[in-house]
Amino acid sequence: MFDVDVVFGNNEHWDANVRHHFREGSWSRRIDLPGHVRHIRKVVFKYRTAHRGEGRANVDLYGLHPN
Repeated sequence: MFDVDVVFGNNEHWDANVRHHFREGSWSRRIDLPGHVRHIRKVVFKYRTAHRGEGRANVDLYGLHPN
């Protein structure tokens, strides 16, 4: 994975610039978003498979909602 583009509710974009090679069962670092409480409209993961023809990626996205 080489980039994560976060689109907020007001259509502003933020580039997380992950640049990480994932292995099965691994995860990225925690990514703190800029600003205060924000509504996330969409998250776009940009990646390329390391070995073509070896299946598809499964991505789980977790987030914390402040109280």
